[in-house]
Amino acid sequence: RDTSVTGVQTCALPISLQVFTSDFALRRIPRVLLAAAIAGYGLTHAPLAAGPETAALLGAAVLGMICFFGGLFVIGGTLTFWTVDSVEAMNVLTYGGRTLISYPMDIYSAWLRRTFTYLIPAAFLSYLPALHLLGRPLPDGLPGWAALIGPLAGPLVLAGAFAFWRVGVRHYQGTGT
Repeated sequence: RDTSVTGVQTCALPISLQVFTSDFALRRIPRVLLAAAIAGYGLTHAPLAAGPETAALLGAAVLGMICFFGGLFVIGGTLTFWTVDSVEAMNVLTYGGRTLISYPMDIYSAWLRRTFTYLIPAAFLSYLPALHLLGRPLPDGLPGWAALIGPLAGPLVLAGAFAFWRVGVRHYQGTGT
């Protein structure tokens, strides 16, 4: 807690958490509510076996996506220690990735599908769990259990992003002004 200048107690958040939440905007709440309504409709009208396993996989997939995209924002923030326009490069992954996973991965060419499955694991976060819940086979000959471990990709990306952040903070030298 800091009471130095104003005498008012404040609770300082770690700077990595500030970067992680830096792109939060209230104008996105309607998008979240719309997504929840669509998901609710889909869950009540799709031929899914309702149960704790389904709820756990859906919850893990949502948390995995939050961690994944938060990790991308932290990576983008870290890159600004050394570059000027890295934010635009990260927008390709964050906003482009969001658009990409809005569609079934099998509509994309093999190289793009593999890139966003194995190199940048966005497909593991939503597409593979959705296929598993619908009882459909996974692409590229992946075993069925791969959809169950897919939501771990998000926390792994986030952990890697925070490790990269610590490297950036340790090696940051300032602008010299």
